[in-house]
Amino acid sequence: TVVLSLSGICKIFSTFKDPLFGMPDVEKVWGVLATHLTTMGSCRNAEIALNATKSFQELVDVLGTKSDSSGLWAPLWVAWVNIGKELLVNGPQHQPAVTVPSQQLLTTYVKLFVPVFSSLRRSFKLQDFDTFCSYLQTVLTVPMPSDSTSIFLLGGGGGGPSSTTDSNNMSQLQSTCLNTLHSVMKGVMDPSQGTDWPLLPHYFSLLLRLSTFACDLPAFGGMHTRLVDLNTPAPPRSSSSGAAAAAVEYVQLSCTAFSERCLRIAGDLYTKTAANPRVVREKVLLAIVAACRVPLALKYGCKCKSTWKVALSVLMKVLIAGLPVATSSQNEEHFRDMWLELDATLEEFL
Repeated sequence: TVVLSLSGICKIFSTFKDPLFGMPDVEKVWGVLATHLTTMGSCRNAEIALNATKSFQELVDVLGTKSDSSGLWAPLWVAWVNIGKELLVNGPQHQPAVTVPSQQLLTTYVKLFVPVFSSLRRSFKLQDFDTFCSYLQTVLTVPMPSDSTSIFLLGGGGGGPSSTTDSNNMSQLQSTCLNTLHSVMKGVMDPSQGTDWPLLPHYFSLLLRLSTFACDLPAFGGMHTRLVDLNTPAPPRSSSSGAAAAAVEYVQLSCTAFSERCLRIAGDLYTKTAANPRVVREKVLLAIVAACRVPLALKYGCKCKSTWKVALSVLMKVLIAGLPVATSSQNEEHFRDMWLELDATLEEFL
């Protein structure tokens, strides 16, 4: 009943959008609807939560056809944040094994961000962007029951910027996150702002944080899980008896291909923005060198031997672009720490 009621209301907005959006109190009605979407999207019942996010998508599609809908996007952003807070923060803190959201739900949830961000990017605050970064990082650590991994082992290529060779080694959720990162980059580097992009250093930080998941994937809510590779079937569970045998076992999907792709994106983006004042002041080159340091030190100790090779390729690329900027006398103070980090990185690698 809950699912059908919410779906029906959203279809009414879709079908009768012109007269409904012409009502004087439409913002109040829209706010109430967004509140219900938050409640249902945060529900522990998987069916209700998934259908709520699909209804959310329907409302997003409706707003996308309206040119005068600027005041209606903010409630959807608040709803997106609150759903994520319940799914990814509050629930896991208390009962992680009971509140693990499904991969399908998370995939639908992540897809909602791009249209909301695109409509609000000029009023997007740093705190808002940091919330998105935090949620996206957490989404990629969410495990799934071991008996359902086969559903998501076939990557989500499916067109768009992530349709590269390594996208075949990503789950549907990881591929969706990668496409989201590409779309967000366009919003972060808004041409209307010239080259003054306040969110750009934070976008670099997100890419580099995600790149570390290739070597160290954080646990979700303190859960103990096994790590499985997309191309390697999960080994069977050891037989046991009693409650332990009945318990659901969760596994985390390897993020190696996804993380390597994030590092390459960061490297390519740096070559285009090395001289940007914000990139220089926020010491982005230092951060990239530091991100490359761990896989280069591990070398063949990485979970996948390609990881350190990607790190080496990215390091060489950013140094070619960044050293002329770093050796400029006017930038000297912003690169002192980078030289020390580079020295340690090369020493550990060699």
